Amino acid sequence: MPKGTFVVIPNMAYQYDEKFFPNAQHFDPDRFKEDARGDRHHFTFIPFGEGPRICIGMRFGLLVVKIALAQILSQYRFTKNEKTSTELEINSTAFVHTPKNDIWLNLTAIH
Repeated sequence: MPKGTFVVIPNMAYQYDEKFFPNAQHFDPDRFKEDARGDRHHFTFIPFGEGPRICIGMRFGLLVVKIALAQILSQYRFTKNEKTSTELEINSTAFVHTPKNDIWLNLTAIH
């Protein structure tokens, strides 16, 4: 590879690798808990980058998303619409992880 070649390693290459994430196609938020990490390398999940070039807005972005999500979840119940496929396929040509097909949700006000 010539010096100066721009290299992009897509997150999906290792985030869907069964070696790092058993049953990778299944959504399991518990796999990201501290005690569940085990001896898995810490660079297998780096949504904001790592090292000296880590995203400067990471903490602020996470805080804003948590607050917004808490507000929405406290006011609505989400259910999957029948238009949404049960199999989630990721668009492999997109730079950012996006589904191939639309995800339709039903929102029902709680109050």
